Amino acid sequence: EDYDVINPPEISIYDVNGYNASAYAHVEGSLERIDVIDGGFDYVEDPIVTISGGNGIGANASVNMKLIDHESSFNSESPSALVGIGSTVSTIGFGTYHKFRNSERIIYKTNGQTAVGGLSTDSSYYVSTISPYVVKLHKTLDDAVSGINTVVLSSYGIGNHILQSYNKKSVVGSINIINTGSGYENKKRTLQSSGISTALS
Repeated sequence: EDYDVINPPEISIYDVNGYNASAYAHVEGSLERIDVIDGGFDYVEDPIVTISGGNGIGANASVNMKLIDHESSFNSESPSALVGIGSTVSTIGFGTYHKFRNSERIIYKTNGQTAVGGLSTDSSYYVSTISPYVVKLHKTLDDAVSGINTVVLSSYGIGNHILQSYNKKSVVGSINIINTGSGYENKKRTLQSSGISTALS
């Protein structure tokens, strides 16, 4: 008991006369837990957990969601080439995927440093996503949706600045096992390939 189906016990066969025997353990049990490796990001509705495979039956689970803050930082200075200045550009770029939704409301933060010209510290704006790494800012939701009246960035700032989502993001926090089910197996079989037709299904 208490073996892990994913990592079953190793079998050692020893006898003073015989040699070269090997075997795999056939482990069977119920579902004990589901570990969340990546909680995903910005769910609109709670996801549904589907449990399949392993020859077992009856296991089901539910999702516990949690809300987290989301922000993405950028270097506001000229050498970074992340801030586009002027009425025909006025873009903000990021070194990684910003993960903002199109038309999402954000808060601009300067970390106490000089702001980018045209923006006000701790003020809210709406983003229009040019790409996964570039956005433009607008003062109203309608402007962001239409992609017009972009806030003109007139000068570079100093230091790293932040765009922070106004609303928290929904992610998977944990998964509860409602029913452990039964009969889930780890059963490995080996055989010689000689005589097997790979052309027949």
